[in-house]
This record gives sequence, structure tokens and C-alpha cells, in this order.
Amino acid sequence: MLTEVLGEVHATFGHGGTYTPAGGASLDVTARFYHEILRQGDLDREGYARIMSDETIIVLLQSEMTDPPADRAVIDLGEWGSWRVAAREPSHNPVEWHVRCTRIRT
Repeated sequence: MLTEVLGEVHATFGHGGTYTPAGGASLDVTARFYHEILRQGDLDREGYARIMSDETIIVLLQSEMTDPPADRAVIDLGEWGSWRVAAREPSHNPVEWHVRCTRIRT
């Protein structure tokens, strides 16, 4: 059931693109991304929240790739930008890989 649910989420929110490992051939993938923001401070009492971390995490389907995502690989999502893989997260489930990325400025 988890596979079906995550597949539906990925199909709904995913963006087509290419994954290219350093020195390797490009592979067509579907990726979705989200931002993880860590805050400190109480907006209600202190009137502000200080952002401690703001990171982009891209989610890739394991079924679309034969090998785990590699550090320094590039994920090109067209109008959504190009991203360089900084680190792969420990597996959250048997269906997806989560990778922390930085945007490539062009």
C-alpha cells in the first residue's frame, strides 16, 4: 500500500527531468522537491522566528534508477532549475531516495 500511495503522490507532484552523475550518462527521472526549514524563536511571544536552516530536498523514485543517487550528480528539472546533489539522506522507505541539493545558478 505504501508503494501505491507514494507513487500517486509522486505522479501528482513530480516534475520530469534528467539525472546525470558526474562523468556518467543522463537518465530520465521524475522528481519532486520540498524545503526543510528549521526555525528558532517563538513568533507569538517574541515576534519573530529566526531561520536556522533552509534546505532543498529532492525525492527520486528508486524504481527509475538502478543505483543510488551519487554526490555531485546534477538533477535538471527544466523550468524548476538545475540542482547539484550534496548528500543522500538515509532511506525513509523502500520506494524513494531523498537527496539534499543546492541550486546551480546559471
